[in-house]
Amino acid sequence: MKRQLTLSSIALIVWATSTLAIGAAAPGSTATPTPDRTQLQQRLRALKIPFVPNAGQWDRRAAFAAHTFAGTLFVTTGGQLVYSLPGKAIDERETGTSPAPGPHRPRALGAGLVLTETLVDSRGRALALAPRGLRRQETKVSYFVGDQTSLHRNALATFEQVRLGELAPGIAVQLRATGSNVEKIFTVAPGRNPRSIRVRLQGAERLELGPLGELIVHTGNGPLVYTAPLAYQNGTTGARSTVPVRYALAADQETYGFVVGKHDQSRPLIIDPLLQSTYLGGSGEDYVSAMALDANGNVFIAGYTPSADFPGTTGGRQPASGGGQDAFVAKLNGSLTALAQATYLGGSLSDTARAIALDAAGNVFVGGGTFSSNFPAGAIAGTQPLCNSCSAGFVAKLNNNLTTLIQATFVGGIVNAIALDAAGNVFVGGATSSITLPGTAGGAIPANIYGGVLSDGFLVKLNNGLTALIQATYVGDGAGQSVYAIALDASGNVFTAGDTASGAFPGTSGAAQAVHGGGGSDAFVAKLNSGLTALFKATYLGGNGADGAYAMALDAGGNVFVTGYSSSTNLPGTTGGPQPTPGGAVDGFVAKLNNGLTTLAQATYLGGTADDVPYAIAIDESDTVFVAGYAHSANFPGTSGGMQPAIGGFNDAFVARLTNGLTTLTQATYLGGNRDDGARAMALDASGNLIVAGYTQSANFPAAAGGAQATFGGGSGFGVGGDGFVATVTPALTSAPSPTRLTAFEFYNTTLRHYFRTGSAAEAQAIDAGAAGPGWARTGDDFSAYATGTGPGSDVCRFYYRGANSHFYTADATECQSLKAQNPANDPDFGWKFEELAFRIQVPATGACPSGTVAIHRAYNNRGLPVANDANHRFTTSLANITALQALGWTYEGVAFCAPA
Repeated sequence: MKRQLTLSSIALIVWATSTLAIGAAAPGSTATPTPDRTQLQQRLRALKIPFVPNAGQWDRRAAFAAHTFAGTLFVTTGGQLVYSLPGKAIDERETGTSPAPGPHRPRALGAGLVLTETLVDSRGRALALAPRGLRRQETKVSYFVGDQTSLHRNALATFEQVRLGELAPGIAVQLRATGSNVEKIFTVAPGRNPRSIRVRLQGAERLELGPLGELIVHTGNGPLVYTAPLAYQNGTTGARSTVPVRYALAADQETYGFVVGKHDQSRPLIIDPLLQSTYLGGSGEDYVSAMALDANGNVFIAGYTPSADFPGTTGGRQPASGGGQDAFVAKLNGSLTALAQATYLGGSLSDTARAIALDAAGNVFVGGGTFSSNFPAGAIAGTQPLCNSCSAGFVAKLNNNLTTLIQATFVGGIVNAIALDAAGNVFVGGATSSITLPGTAGGAIPANIYGGVLSDGFLVKLNNGLTALIQATYVGDGAGQSVYAIALDASGNVFTAGDTASGAFPGTSGAAQAVHGGGGSDAFVAKLNSGLTALFKATYLGGNGADGAYAMALDAGGNVFVTGYSSSTNLPGTTGGPQPTPGGAVDGFVAKLNNGLTTLAQATYLGGTADDVPYAIAIDESDTVFVAGYAHSANFPGTSGGMQPAIGGFNDAFVARLTNGLTTLTQATYLGGNRDDGARAMALDASGNLIVAGYTQSANFPAAAGGAQATFGGGSGFGVGGDGFVATVTPALTSAPSPTRLTAFEFYNTTLRHYFRTGSAAEAQAIDAGAAGPGWARTGDDFSAYATGTGPGSDVCRFYYRGANSHFYTADATECQSLKAQNPANDPDFGWKFEELAFRIQVPATGACPSGTVAIHRAYNNRGLPVANDANHRFTTSLANITALQALGWTYEGVAFCAPA
């Protein structure tokens, strides 16, 4: 489970080849940072954090430690997790608290925050686990603490993960650490019950479930956020299917577990929480246009900002705005909890970043447009070092830490898209009115036919260093085209998409749609060779209205998926799609074509009654298709059951999931607050989770607590972004079901002298009608509960045993399973027969109920009393009832449940 830890400074970490040396300064010494310490820290944030075994350098209770860049996780020999978050360092000898005799131990955190997680059983007892290292790493770690050589440890082995062991038969947990995060991954074997997972968290003031399924840990140092959980199963072919899951918070307010929805009991289940968002912006109106991830999962975003106080630019390549509106590039860690670095990128006039991509070495390539003739200092010796007019596109290459501008160059048109091939060559595309675009001689379309009267699409291929223009080509005939997307297939062929007003777009003969559909503009898709010297095929994609493509992606089979906008009522290929007809004035669309662009396999509209436009598309390893954009419709399709089923403001971002054949919209969700929000970019991380980026004007954007920038920075105008946002969502696009309240009705039978409870209104009505036999009547001592599977607490198992002539109720999952196992035939004549899950309710771990609940007391009649008839329990809200029962010989057994008030 990913932890959001508070970012802190790092003490004396030295990188040397494959050895990581960690230590503490000797008493009285002063640690002097090396000149490039900031760069070193930024680089280390992207690394996987190794687990180091205890070889005597720590207290003997520690088995492993992971030194994250926000604090240290200790794994004890018994399997407890102890998080030490930053605070004042104190010497254990000064406090006398060191539990073990012997030499001086490393310093402890005195004024910081310590949280402890203990895996417990159903009765709250700590489980005895035996942690062991998994996946030995090449990295070695050495410790040199002070001048006591007895504490020095050299070249210790490290491990990528730690396996804690089994919490119950068939339920295992292992740990992984990266950057500032610690992740717990639970694996549940076939047929095992995930409700056996219970984690007690101590050191916090209280726990709270957030509105989007996150677990908020309130501490004296402020709130920490456990991201909402993700559960999935792998199929026989390796395809991953998501499973509904949510946190379950116990009545003691310090223990949590998981409630898992319907899943295949014959396959293992993996539970891994993940959901977070963050703002990114200053006091102006900031806008995120593009996003990419590096090999370590760090998130890079680009856009534009007029803010002079854009966060994180100190130490960046350009720490201050160049004037007017600047482009920006920013780097966040994969959990979105830390802004590693940001930089302005611009001259004295207006500059905008529209596209971003990374090469295999992690260098960052950014493209966009500029009006600045002095964009930016250092943009020299490129393929086009001078800006003619100046209104041009640009391409810039920065190092991974965003501290160095390696190279930049102007190009002859605004850059909207960027992609890199396997050799690191850089392809950029966009729109230009230039008739002298450099490098088009020998290109697939070497000239702007209409002489620059209207815009033309273009593609340019540059070397990785941006010092050589390899080839350029126009895309279209100059009659009004723009390139918005580029993708490369496994053979290196270049696909591009955008919109065109031309009725004579080159290369459409024999295509999936050879003729312009009308209505001003059509989307187009074109396929060229990797050298940009040959146009293999192009196709229109549009109907009788205005249509255009904004994004594209290829699946594992090389099929081409495009998404964009459509105002056509006859968009081709939508028959058989999940939405065959338009929903409003402007709808989104998604289309699938074969690799040769000769066949339109399927298309679909995507939208409600207002304007809805997708801007991003991604395809996961199982070839599931995700699209994202903005939705103005309050009835956007497929959002029922989604993470955010209702629109939050004027516009919301949306994310939708479709099958590869585009025949089914499996789920959609809004994503936004009470104002204007929209998604502009999307990517999939290594775990299959969706990273979505865009703009927001909402001060209540969901799940920002715990993010790198937890609060809204500013901006107020509609139509543009107030802040950028980045959000991680699970591919299921769903959240926990809303709690459903019901009534637990009480009946009493004067003949049997029995009390009975049911959470079913229908069963209560049947008892009223005599279905359970004579003598039953309602007592009126009812209490509230939740429907099973919803709300906090545990589901209550209801049993009946004919020999005892009584019902039995338990909210203890272990006890429930034990009773079932004792009567495998489920025969009421031979044991307790499981009848149903009666309702859901909280159980007090310490005998007291939390605020907002009502205590439900339990009494037992000591079977055989003169006034009793067989064994029976009574659950009642009234202590007066308990007193009356005690006068009859009943035994009071304490508070059994905590009912919602």
